[in-house]
Amino acid sequence: MKKKFIENYKKRNCLELLYKQLASWNIASQTIIVIPAYKETYSNLMETLDSLSRVDNIEEAIILLLINYQEGDSTEITDASFRVYDQLTATSPTSFPKLELHLFIEKLSGKHKGVGLARKHLMDCAFLMLDSQNRDGLIINLDADTTVQSNYLYAIKSYFLFNKQIEAASIFFEHPIDKDSTSEHEAIINYELHLRYFINMQRWLELPYAIQTIGSAMAVRSEAYAKEGGMAVRQAGEDFYFMHKYSKTLRIGEINNTAVIPSARVSDRVPFGTGKAISDQVDTQQSILSYNPESFKVIKNWLDPIYPLLAAKGKSDYSTEDNHEALQDFLVSNKFYKAMDENILSSAPGLTRVKKFFEWFDAFRLFKLLHYLRDHSFPNENLETCCSELFRLNNWNVETSRKDYLLALRERDKQSSYYHQWSAAFISKLSSTSAS
Repeated sequence: MKKKFIENYKKRNCLELLYKQLASWNIASQTIIVIPAYKETYSNLMETLDSLSRVDNIEEAIILLLINYQEGDSTEITDASFRVYDQLTATSPTSFPKLELHLFIEKLSGKHKGVGLARKHLMDCAFLMLDSQNRDGLIINLDADTTVQSNYLYAIKSYFLFNKQIEAASIFFEHPIDKDSTSEHEAIINYELHLRYFINMQRWLELPYAIQTIGSAMAVRSEAYAKEGGMAVRQAGEDFYFMHKYSKTLRIGEINNTAVIPSARVSDRVPFGTGKAISDQVDTQQSILSYNPESFKVIKNWLDPIYPLLAAKGKSDYSTEDNHEALQDFLVSNKFYKAMDENILSSAPGLTRVKKFFEWFDAFRLFKLLHYLRDHSFPNENLETCCSELFRLNNWNVETSRKDYLLALRERDKQSSYYHQWSAAFISKLSSTSAS
């Protein structure tokens, strides 16, 4: 008997357009890789497919690749999309015999046209394929200008096999930075360093959702995909909103023993993200700024006394007099104290309270708080200064350049298993508080 949420998703949210093109095929696999491609070149797509063809045991996976163009695109973009589709159709069976590759082409229209809708079409198709086989398989997201390491598939499948409670996972990524120093090269160092600085400051705050959310580097169980309502339909940022559905259930993890290598190039395909960030830096020749470390210190001063309350029995009182004025204004305007009294502290102490607290103080609200603190007290700071303070707060050796900071953070991130470490530390903290 099918689980009710699966049937509900199929009836209410699932898009069947791509699946209908494959429904009559006898396709069986437990792992499906989905790749949206918008305004992509034939050579970039061939590089991505060549990379996949070299992956160990890639014949165990199915690849769905959607060439998409958008309503309102120029004739030049539309014609180029069909030309790439025709080239791939003619080339892929002979060049990549190990790949079970299924190509689609589609025009996206409406107010939600964009990468989020393209991912949804592909992921819904993958979900329906797995559901038709009564499998709770894996749906893996990759981008059309991205390559992967040879153990890519093995690492992802092994992770989910040995972590039954995890529903979605972020995959380690690193942009290529071994080129000669150029404005684009410096821009990608800045951009990735900003991402890693931001996540590691969240880890210093002991937040459960301190996990990278890169669209080309994420995987999800197919039943969990349906349970949480599928892919977010957005023109950009769809990966952030999608992955953080699972951080709220505390069922998100990270895979660090393989790597995805996204392209480091200027792009106008989405309104923000890697390509846009690089383009902006190259155009303005300005160094990237990031969230001021002082904002994180203010947040930590607020969070540290709250964490013990999540384990304590009853509705313990807590002081707000030490909160920074801007933080206090934000909490009041966002009705935090009402949420604490009526929802969080009125629930059972322990994991239930933890989940409820982080349902309120989720990754999106953290962004809102940081932006509020930026606008009212702590302006964004030079990225190098930010990283220096991050390393000082963690008692790490301070580096001498942005590239050195990036390489050091990559190694630290690669060696971590943050969600598991956070779970163990937080459960221990809850237990000790409850016992006392």
